[in-house]
Amino acid sequence: MAKINRKKSRSKKKRKETGYNAARTKKAPVLLPGLAEPAGGPAEGPMGRHEMERAQRAMARLMAEKDFENADEANKYLKTMFSGKKTDDIIAEVDQNPADRAQDLAYAAMDAETLDETLILCGRAVENDPGCVDALLLIAALTSDGDEERIRNIRKVVARAEDDFGQKYMDETRGHFWGYVETRPYMRVREALIHSLQSTGKIKEAIAECEESLALNPRDNQGIRDILRGLYFEVEDLEGVRRLHKEFPGSMLATANWGHVLERFLSGNFEEAEKALRHAHKSNKHVLAFLTGRKRLPEGLPGHYSPGDSDEAVCCCDLIGEAWRSHSKAMKWLKGVKGLK
Repeated sequence: MAKINRKKSRSKKKRKETGYNAARTKKAPVLLPGLAEPAGGPAEGPMGRHEMERAQRAMARLMAEKDFENADEANKYLKTMFSGKKTDDIIAEVDQNPADRAQDLAYAAMDAETLDETLILCGRAVENDPGCVDALLLIAALTSDGDEERIRNIRKVVARAEDDFGQKYMDETRGHFWGYVETRPYMRVREALIHSLQSTGKIKEAIAECEESLALNPRDNQGIRDILRGLYFEVEDLEGVRRLHKEFPGSMLATANWGHVLERFLSGNFEEAEKALRHAHKSNKHVLAFLTGRKRLPEGLPGHYSPGDSDEAVCCCDLIGEAWRSHSKAMKWLKGVKGLK
């Protein structure tokens, strides 16, 4: 089975052009996948992700101050207090502490126009809260001297966050991360570590980080499984690809569907591969044109996408396109299947 040539990988080229050491005039969010607003992947609703988290943090604080007898009482309180309110109105109900102010500064830093502005805001954030994970991540990523130092510094942020949580909290919330809003900065720093490891060719370490992130948050709100699928293809771990397909069944998203097609073909089950291909093509018809070269991929990645649209196809090809192109027999078969329009 052919190995993926990372030197020719479009994904690696993209990361090099928009890497952590980009010109200081560039916007900060492009440097850290998963931090920019809006997030890469399906749109999360009418409210921006950072604004939604601000509201959720405030609601969590208010809920923690109450002593509800049951879930119905808690839900009634939520509906009465927060339904139809704007984020600033919800936050006004809470007396902000230094950690809250630090997190708001970190959100602003993620969306800053320049790296200088990002670092200034991060500095203010850690003055309010030395353990502000999002701010520490940005500082670690943007001020490190080279790839190895960046990875070491991001790992330090991970360790700092775990120490602040404490082992008991980590054990009790394992499997439910992201459901608790206070865990989200930690999950973002884990994602940043994945991207840093992947971009420097540390594929096995990146896989281990992906697998741990999914263990912490099996619902996978960050889309880590799509990154992991591409990494599994890179190390020829078809069993890993199959396991992901079983763990996340019924997906209508392009990366899962088109990855399943390639896995079935490489596993030698050509009848199922063609069946999976027709399903994948029905879910997103744009992927075929990009994979076969009939349509040229754009230079950058979209901020977000909707299932079935061209932007989703671009993200799909960024994640698993090189896996397809690295298998000439699979590409020849794909181009020869009849009846796909």
